[in-house]
Amino acid sequence: MKVTFINPCLKKGPQKNQIDGGDFSFGIAILSAHLRQSGIATSLIQITRDFTDNEIQSIITAHPSPLYCFYILTHFLAPLKQWIRVIKETTSSFVVCGGTAVSVNPDEIMEDLGVDAVCIGEGDEALIELARSFDSGKIDHTIRNLWFRNKDTIIKNPLRPLWRNLDTLPHYDMTLFDLHNLRTMRYRLPYLPVMVSRGCAFACSYCSNNRLHGIYKGLGRFVRFMSPKRAVDEIQHMLQSLNKPTTLNFSDNTFDTSRKWIFDFCRLYQKQIGLPFRAMGRVERLDDEICRILKDAGCFRFTVGIESGSENIRYNYLNRRIPDHKILKGILALRTNGIQTATYNMCGLPSETREDMLKTIKLNAAAKVDFASCSIFWPYRGTALYDKADEQNLICANSNHRQLSSVYEDSILNIDDKLKAHIRFTSQCFFKLVYLYRMCHEGVCLASDTTEATLDNLYLGDDKGEFIKLFSVLGLNDLENNLYEKFETPILHDVSRITGHPQ
Repeated sequence: MKVTFINPCLKKGPQKNQIDGGDFSFGIAILSAHLRQSGIATSLIQITRDFTDNEIQSIITAHPSPLYCFYILTHFLAPLKQWIRVIKETTSSFVVCGGTAVSVNPDEIMEDLGVDAVCIGEGDEALIELARSFDSGKIDHTIRNLWFRNKDTIIKNPLRPLWRNLDTLPHYDMTLFDLHNLRTMRYRLPYLPVMVSRGCAFACSYCSNNRLHGIYKGLGRFVRFMSPKRAVDEIQHMLQSLNKPTTLNFSDNTFDTSRKWIFDFCRLYQKQIGLPFRAMGRVERLDDEICRILKDAGCFRFTVGIESGSENIRYNYLNRRIPDHKILKGILALRTNGIQTATYNMCGLPSETREDMLKTIKLNAAAKVDFASCSIFWPYRGTALYDKADEQNLICANSNHRQLSSVYEDSILNIDDKLKAHIRFTSQCFFKLVYLYRMCHEGVCLASDTTEATLDNLYLGDDKGEFIKLFSVLGLNDLENNLYEKFETPILHDVSRITGHPQ
């Protein structure tokens, strides 16, 4: 018995003759570990670009399996549907899919993709039971967490409790991935993704966690962390598999959920690993004490979500009740302790005005962040903000079937073209705009007739030509590359010093 995982990580740019190891998937890595621990072989196909039907058929022929497991991402439904169609047309294999997009919207995913089964929630035990039922010669349609297609009906099995103790999980299966050619390992400052927790304690309206809280109500603690010792053991296992000096990136939703956990983990990490790392968390939880211990442990960059500079949008649309002063205070604590600051932001939100977007730019500028990105709002089905957008008739027909290469490309809402153009400009030029306002706040000479009021009027208008000229005159077109070079070169030297291996 062999199970083949299929991971969608399409990206513009890579050509057929270029090495592209794709993305690391924590879900696939842990499920593969469970299966191999149970004596079941696994393999992985990374969908790194668009493929023709014939190419897909050749790849499937090279990876024959009675059971194909797809990780579903909303942005890639179209190519995933193509892969599933080819598999169903050319083989008799069973196809199951999982992922957050499936858990919050199983009926539509099952119907639209035409799969044999979907996994809702955690698949640690469910996938093992499914694979074993193949060995018995008859598929068990009673497996909890799985829904099955049975002729014209759907068998909807109940959920099992959440995996309680993460310390009892097997180590991530690193052998499944081309580790040295992962995209994150080919960046100027390479990093290995790490995750030592499951779940998020918060219920932001644009995120699926709000729905997941409801799905799993009464079935166990939703937010779980490995113990500090087990987390360090996991990281050491991953680093040994990689066998190459690197930095680490903690992909946990809220690294700063537990104050005690952070203190205990950072002390142990500093002693036993000590490699530079980046993490993300909630800005209102940060203070000097937490930032100091993060810095001592090796944290060089911490990312927080501002999302919107408008308190009205944050409070009434995003369910993020964090006032401006707490955002500024948390970011200041990071900066004071020598940790690079980065922020996540959004534009193109329901009911958001140009003035609201400008507030987002100005709040980032006031916080003096080192890096800032601004994605374009995507209405994920099953989220509260999707429902709000739907109420306002902003959801276009088949919007979830539209393929975009990233959440920075365009808005899929039903809004006028001028506003869409403004949203694209804001997303694509966000950090340059933040830096421009920061220069203005700090009294850096822009031009004799360029004041903050002038910038405001330019931004709120439709013609962005003057901004493009300003970016060029002030040397901001290569801003991000120059800053990454400035901030990341010393980190590379630190990795070399700690590991004794030159980069």
